[in-house]
Parts: sequence; structure tokens; C-alpha cells
Amino acid sequence: GNWCLDIYHLSQHLHQCGRELLGEGPAARRWANEQLKVALKENGPAMIRRIESQASSQIPGSTGEKSLHDLLNYLRPNRDRMWYRDRLAQGEPIGSGMIEGGCKNIIGARLKLNNARWRIRRAERIGTLRCVQTSNQWSNFWKSAA
Repeated sequence: GNWCLDIYHLSQHLHQCGRELLGEGPAARRWANEQLKVALKENGPAMIRRIESQASSQIPGSTGEKSLHDLLNYLRPNRDRMWYRDRLAQGEPIGSGMIEGGCKNIIGARLKLNNARWRIRRAERIGTLRCVQTSNQWSNFWKSAA
């Protein structure tokens, strides 16, 4: 599949906007979670349309209008990276947890071996090799390296 905006990053932006609109507390969390539900059930573009509609009903120049416009400036360039419902239906991840965990376990473990000393350039090389090995891309890697 294509690149996906991490659902946790989206959630952080929605909750920040919710706090700016409604202050700290349950109303702000409810607002952010409602937007997230739309993104998960109907995909990101439907959520963006919903937020655009909310922004157009704000008082021009108000804090609420500014908060929603700031959020939309973040969301619009990512419109085609928020197909959450489709990705979940295809069994694809919508968060970076697997990748972050892989970095920690596959690369981090190698770099933390007892008495290991690394130069950045060599750590990057061993990291690349570990990724190639773990993703079963060994033969493709050697074809392109040849």
C-alpha cells in the first residue's frame, strides 16, 4: 500500500485542536475522538470535509476559526495518506508501532552488544544490512549492489 499518516500523530493534532476549541477536559477529548471515528469509519477525506464545515461556521478571526484552519493546514496535504478504513480492511497497519518496534529490536539490539563501539557511518551500514536481512530482500539487495 501507499504511505499512511500515522494514526497516533493524527490523534495528537486532533486533541491539540480540541483543547484549543473547548479547553482541557472531556468535551475536547470527545470532539477529537469523534473526528478520529470519522477517519477510521469513512477515511480521512470525509473527516477533512467535516472539519472544513465546522471551520466555515466559526466566527471569522476567532480562536476557533484559527485552530481549525491550523489543523486543516496540517490535514489537507495528507488527504491521500489517511485511507484508514481501507487499510484496516486490507489488514495493513495505520500506525508506525511495528516499524518503531522493529528498529528497536532489530537494529538497537545489534548496536548494544557488549563492548560494541560504533561509528555512525558503520552503524548506518549494519542497520541497512539488518533491515535487508529481516525483510527477506537479500537477493534483491545483492542484485542492485552488483
